[in-house]
Amino acid sequence: MKGLLQREVADHVGIDRSTYIKYESRAHGLYDFDVLMKIAALFEIAPDDLLDEYNCFVFAQGENLKRLRKQHGLTQAGLAGLIGVNAAMVKKWERGKKSWDKLMGIEKTCREM
Repeated sequence: MKGLLQREVADHVGIDRSTYIKYESRAHGLYDFDVLMKIAALFEIAPDDLLDEYNCFVFAQGENLKRLRKQHGLTQAGLAGLIGVNAAMVKKWERGKKSWDKLMGIEKTCREM
């Protein structure tokens, strides 16, 4: 597309070349949102074009969580207190930077009650 080497792209976005290779091969599990935004900007494409179904789901859930939290007038700290995690975890979920495993476990526990 732009004729850049993997090393050049990796350097531009601030990651190691081996990490970038995993991004290209989709061998990387959960992608860093900030890195994806930089790659998308570099190649002048939509960030969604870089994501597989799982990562699209994860990033969409972060936006959904943020929207719902705001609809209910909650801060990140307020939501964190309600579900028993720290505010940093909520922030990471909203930014698509953290696995949803812990939240899914909380949801499962709530459904079992």
